[in-house]
Amino acid sequence: MKALTPEEAREIYHAGPEAVVKALCELSAAVERLELRIKELESQLAQNSSNSNKPPGSDVFNRYKNVRPKSNRKPGGQKGHPGQTLK
Repeated sequence: MKALTPEEAREIYHAGPEAVVKALCELSAAVERLELRIKELESQLAQNSSNSNKPPGSDVFNRYKNVRPKSNRKPGGQKGHPGQTLK
C-alpha cells in the first residue's frame, strides 16, 4: 500500500463521511496486519539455541562472543627471557 497524498486525502474527505470511514477502516486493518507481522519477526529474532530446538552453530549473533574479560597486559613472555621453541 502506497502512502496517501494530501490531495488523495482531500478527495476522500470531500467524497463524504462513508468514504472517510471506509478509508480509516482500511488503514486500521493494514496497521493491525503490520503490527502482527512485526511481532512474528521479533519472536523469530529472539530465538536461539538455548530457548528453541536450534543447534548452537545457528546462533548468528553470539557466535564469536569471547567469555574472558579483556586484560590490559601485552601477550608474550617477559623481556629478556630466552624462550623455548622447537628447533
